[in-house]
Amino acid sequence: MYDKKDIERLYNELENNWKVYLEPLNVKMPNLLVSGKYTKDALVLIYLYDRIGEKVTKHELTIFLKEMGFVTDDVQQARHLAQQKGWYILSGTRRDIECKQYNLNNGDYLFKTYKEKYPSYYSIRRGTKPVEDEWEELKKRYRIQVCNMWI
Repeated sequence: MYDKKDIERLYNELENNWKVYLEPLNVKMPNLLVSGKYTKDALVLIYLYDRIGEKVTKHELTIFLKEMGFVTDDVQQARHLAQQKGWYILSGTRRDIECKQYNLNNGDYLFKTYKEKYPSYYSIRRGTKPVEDEWEELKKRYRIQVCNMWI
């Protein structure tokens, strides 16, 4: 069980590392608190960070969130933190290429590193024009033939 000091210490440590390594890559740091309450994203990230390089099951994350006062049966935060926010968290369910190496099965996660973003994460938002090199990389990645016009 984590107390308030543990949560704040781990969050601050992680935030400092994020500022150095991941903020420049547009990885998103979740808020620790919203309306005075811990967020699920921050708590899951803290739990995984505290066990960096170790396999963590979805069941463990569910128990942890319940201990922290959340009512949940299906924790999705770890998967979303990787694909939607850029954290290098492997997922056995997603069958990331490195899963075999770490023996990750369905429902297992592993926070690999805070020094690199999740490999397939792109921080391009709808409504914003990507810079030319990002656009060319996206076209190559998805083999998209498009005109040079931005719609």
